[in-house]
Amino acid sequence: MEKSIKSNPIEFDVIGEKGMKIEDSIRFVTSELKVSNGSDARHIKFVITDAYDSFVAIQHIKVDFAKGSR
Repeated sequence: MEKSIKSNPIEFDVIGEKGMKIEDSIRFVTSELKVSNGSDARHIKFVITDAYDSFVAIQHIKVDFAKGSR
């Protein structure tokens, strides 16, 4: 996951990485990635580098903000 604090989505910095092991018997995989406090972001980018047989589908993304943030 990468973030940018610029007003336009440029100059992204890596803020977290998550590897996931996919098994043939599992249809959906759920994962959570927590980022440390103090990580301001205006834009968030998810970079997927590998998938099952050149295919990936993102069903849901949820972003929770710290108390007092905008």
